[in-house]
Amino acid sequence: MTISEIQNSGLLELYAIGEITPLEREIVVNALAKSEELRSELSSIEESLTKFANILAIDPSPEIKSKLLSQTNVNSPQHNEETRDNTNKSSILRWLLLLSCIGLIGAFFMSQSENKKLQNQNKRNLITFDSITKAKDAQISLLENIRNKNNRIIEFKATEKHPLADLYFHYNPILKKNFIQIKNLPNIASNESFQLWALKDKKKPIPLDVFENSEQNLFEVSFVNAPDAYAITIEPKGGKESPTLENLVGTIEII
Repeated sequence: MTISEIQNSGLLELYAIGEITPLEREIVVNALAKSEELRSELSSIEESLTKFANILAIDPSPEIKSKLLSQTNVNSPQHNEETRDNTNKSSILRWLLLLSCIGLIGAFFMSQSENKKLQNQNKRNLITFDSITKAKDAQISLLENIRNKNNRIIEFKATEKHPLADLYFHYNPILKKNFIQIKNLPNIASNESFQLWALKDKKKPIPLDVFENSEQNLFEVSFVNAPDAYAITIEPKGGKESPTLENLVGTIEII
C-alpha cells in the first residue's frame, strides 16, 4: 500500500488504538519505518485521542485502575523496547477510550433521567395551572350569576337555637339557579353536615345538597321549581332522607 492509501484507509487510527490485524499491523509498521510523514501523522492521531479521552474520562474503579497499571508495566523479553512502548501506548489509549465511552453512556442516561424529571415537572405544572384556571373560571361564573338582573337575594330566617346563623340565598327563577353565600353558620362536629331542603305544597321535605363550613363560602345548590321555601338543618355527615327538625338552622321563604 502507498502512503496515501494508508492515510485514507483508517489503518493509522486502528493501529493507534490497537484494533488491527497482524497483517495490517505489519503493513503499517513497515510504512512507518520508511515515512516521516506517517510517523508524524500517527503521533498527531495519538495526541488527539489522548486529549479526547482525558476530556471525557471518568475516574476508574480500583479494579480497573489496577488492571490498567498491570497492563502498562508488562516486561516481555520477546519484544524490543519500541514494541513494548507501542503496545503500552495502545493499551492506555484503549482503556482511556473505554472509560470515555462509559462516561458518555453515564452522561447520556443522566441526561435522559434529568430530561424525564423536567418533563414530569412540566406536566405537573400544566395540571396545576389548568386546575387554577378552571377554579378561577368557576368563580367568575358564580359572580356573573349572582350579578344577573334576575337574581334575587332572599332573606334567611335563623331559628332561636341558632340566632347568629346568617347567609345570602341567591334565587334566580329565570336561570333556574340557586346559590348560597355563607356569612355565618354554627360550628358542627366532624361527623355532621348541613343539609338543604325544599318545602313544597306541604308535602314531605325534599332532600337536597349536603355541605360543610369551608373556605368556599359561595357555591351553587340545587334548584326546585316554585317551592314554598328552602330550609337548612344539621344532620349526620352525608345527610338524611328526612330532616331532623330539632336541628333546624333556618328557613328561606320564596315569595
